[in-house]
Amino acid sequence: MCDITGIQISGENRDANGIPTQYILFFRLQGCEAVDIEMRSSQTGQVIFVGTAIQPTGRADANGYRLVTQTISPPKTQCKPCNGTYYVSIRCRHLPDCKHEGAISISCKDDLPPPPTPCSSTTILAVRNFQGAEVNLGNPCLPPDTYTIEVISPWSNGSIAQWSVLPTPAGGGSTTATVIPNQNGRQLTYVLPDTLQPAGTGRTILVSVVDMSLTPPCISTGGAPLPPPRPTACPTFIRLELRSASGQLMAPTPAGSTTYANLAAGTYTLTVTSPVASPVASDVTYDFFGAGNSALASGPANSYQVTIGATNSPREIDIFVRSGECCPVLRATVTLSVATSGNPPGGTPPDDDPPRPPPPTTEPPPSSLNICAFFRIMLALSLTVLLTALLFVICVSIVTPVAAAVAVVAAISAGVFLVLSLTICRLNLCGFLGVLLWALRWTVVIGVIAAVLLFFLLPLFLPVLLCVLLLALIYGIVAGILTITMQRIGCPIPNFFSWP
Repeated sequence: MCDITGIQISGENRDANGIPTQYILFFRLQGCEAVDIEMRSSQTGQVIFVGTAIQPTGRADANGYRLVTQTISPPKTQCKPCNGTYYVSIRCRHLPDCKHEGAISISCKDDLPPPPTPCSSTTILAVRNFQGAEVNLGNPCLPPDTYTIEVISPWSNGSIAQWSVLPTPAGGGSTTATVIPNQNGRQLTYVLPDTLQPAGTGRTILVSVVDMSLTPPCISTGGAPLPPPRPTACPTFIRLELRSASGQLMAPTPAGSTTYANLAAGTYTLTVTSPVASPVASDVTYDFFGAGNSALASGPANSYQVTIGATNSPREIDIFVRSGECCPVLRATVTLSVATSGNPPGGTPPDDDPPRPPPPTTEPPPSSLNICAFFRIMLALSLTVLLTALLFVICVSIVTPVAAAVAVVAAISAGVFLVLSLTICRLNLCGFLGVLLWALRWTVVIGVIAAVLLFFLLPLFLPVLLCVLLLALIYGIVAGILTITMQRIGCPIPNFFSWP
């Protein structure tokens, strides 16, 4: 039995305003060997910390519980006061249904924060990924990313730093640190993968901080051991196929989904075609679960034979794919159902005896799928018009009054279709991000073309044109960041020349 209990956050190292600068998350764990932890801001949802495969420490108590602790040093802007809250998600790696999610209050000791020490021999460092979330250096490896290593303390306006890299080969042995040239600030940007060889080599980022404002100068040293980078990027989605006993490939309904309807009763083979084991990712495992989270199959085999009939239709199969300890667990749910008496399975001709009446001549009502597609298209067009109009509202010219009126109408239209998409069509995060990305892309194109045409057709001064081009560039940068974010969370990227 898996259980996560006693979750607390302790605020430590309070500054002069009484706000903690460091937090200790701890809880008790039973029946689980390792957990994934994510901590977010309760107000903005911004990721503060992500840790994978975190293991408990120490011996189990009389009831089998072991303690898990994690020290977290968020950016100063994300530090919460005592009695504030963080949203914490804890999931057992091998038991996905064993989890805890919720807001946790920050408890602080009653004593006042200690006075700052003018000099310390040990440098405290924090490592954050590109999104600003602190990295758990206990992970077995790190994903390819741009990391920021920051000196937390000691540091003052008179401090300078010298950064260096010390390779740590997997097989052991002595190595020499290499100074990173032209880097003497408080933060160091480091990109993984780097040039260290062979594969599997770790690295320790060393820093020496000298504070020249003190007499004598304060010298402190520290290091951040970075695990080896992953050889390849983590998979972000699961591809499946379903074949009949004769090997016929079955088509999902609708296309691109994981729902298979109108099947003939019988045995089918459900296969995960991606991700699969390879020379660089040989530790891929698959777990198949049925109704009531009952385990059906687990191990390196990427296929499972499922029997479907009238007595167990519809049937849902949950699939969990693990691509090593460094990658998040992927999940997909497959729904299988047999054909009803009025809807024969695919490939089976209809029964001609008794004869069936001719089909009705009236047009069927539009399906909810078409309505939802219409809502998404109108939302995308409204956002495109709104973003384009804002270019000419911000960059003031003779067309600004018209652009402002258009922006108001487009904003109302976008709000209406967004509410309809959320309430009627259950628009999810990936769907909304896809619509927004599509709108941003087309806004860049339309905005630039409109600005150039207005420059030649109307008395639109050159500074206005440059203003529009600058804002279009910012739109393009936001679209690029949004594309990277969608790829990381497994969202499909919309095609530029098709509706989102």
